Amino acid sequence: MEAPLQTGMVLGVMIGAGVAVVVTAVLILLVVRRLRVPKTPAPDGPRYRFRKRDKVLFYGRKIMRKVSQSTSSLVDTSVSATSRPRMKKKLKMLNIAKNGGVYIRDLHVGYFMSLLTRVVFFQGTSLAGSGLGVPPHSELTNPASNLATVAVLPVCAEVPMVAFTLELQHALQAIGPTLLLNSDIIRARLGASALDSIQEFRLSGWLAQQEDAHRIVLYQTDASLTPWTVRCLRQADCILIVGLGDQEPTLGQLEQMLENTAVRALKQLVLLHREEGAGPTRTVEWLNMRSWCSGHLHLRCPRRLFSRRSPAKLHELYEKVFSRRADRHSDFSRLARVLTGNTIALVLGGGGARGCSHIGVLKALEEAGVPVDLVGGTSIGSFIGALYAEERSASRTKQRAREWAKVWCWEEGLRHPRSAIKPVAPP
Repeated sequence: MEAPLQTGMVLGVMIGAGVAVVVTAVLILLVVRRLRVPKTPAPDGPRYRFRKRDKVLFYGRKIMRKVSQSTSSLVDTSVSATSRPRMKKKLKMLNIAKNGGVYIRDLHVGYFMSLLTRVVFFQGTSLAGSGLGVPPHSELTNPASNLATVAVLPVCAEVPMVAFTLELQHALQAIGPTLLLNSDIIRARLGASALDSIQEFRLSGWLAQQEDAHRIVLYQTDASLTPWTVRCLRQADCILIVGLGDQEPTLGQLEQMLENTAVRALKQLVLLHREEGAGPTRTVEWLNMRSWCSGHLHLRCPRRLFSRRSPAKLHELYEKVFSRRADRHSDFSRLARVLTGNTIALVLGGGGARGCSHIGVLKALEEAGVPVDLVGGTSIGSFIGALYAEERSASRTKQRAREWAKVWCWEEGLRHPRSAIKPVAPP
């Protein structure tokens, strides 16, 4: 009885010793492998992310370093025997015969800049890849052409919001189907509880359908911070902050809320002016207090916009207005073209006294019914363009230009310098 017991104890001791030996060997192997791997020091600060701008700078320095090293000895035609292998390596790198047929051996001073430009282009393409390049001209689009929803936010309670949105809707309908929505219209179409939080999913789906069916959807906010105002700001691709040009450029309550919220929509400042009123003033003060605005527009409004009528009377008035076509030369039509990416710009060139012919071009555009939204120019073209931007009429621009012509003696015609018309002696 004792013999089998002793035999079992011996076997158990042997198995335990074997397991201990295996475990010890594994631990020794892990320690040895750990000691062989060099430890890299941990960075002191946070890990730096390689941004696209830094990548461009890095590859730019690398390219220019290669170009400077490779072209440093191109001016010196004498190459020593010791530097010949290095020169061969440079020639191999700069050889672009496969793309243009220009060899470095045939290089002279006239090809130097073109060769350098090609080297930078091909090296940049191979190193940086196509992701860092500038998109082609066909892919450059106007960001305003993608706007589908526009929210109208008043600066103060004195802004005629109902008349403004109706006037803008009339101008936008000349470009495409336009829908105007406010809290009253939503309750009338979807029920009194349409703006409650319970109806969130239903309202979102209905608004998405309207945005798909119309070119532009105008969202008229309330005068205070209501759930509908928050919804309008959340739906908008562009927010029009509408104020009165003859008032103080103070921040409104809704504007202060807009500044504190992370709304990523495009923001434009629109200042309204009366037809018989003075011109725009204190624009800088308006913009300095609204650094989040990406642009501003001054609108000369018709008299009906500032008429003191009830909303019902205003809708009756604009039913008659909607039966007529919108004036393409009005400021509201100009605002509609800006919002839809259809702005028309005119650039006038220079040319001294010949610049007066620009007035004829302006008159021909008016007769053809072509509106001009932006005016630019060079030399005399900038002067005529500034007059047209101020007067907004080709006939009045012509009268102003005549007054300046008396000062600049344009009526005497062109004066040729004597040195340019001296007779040339026969050979």
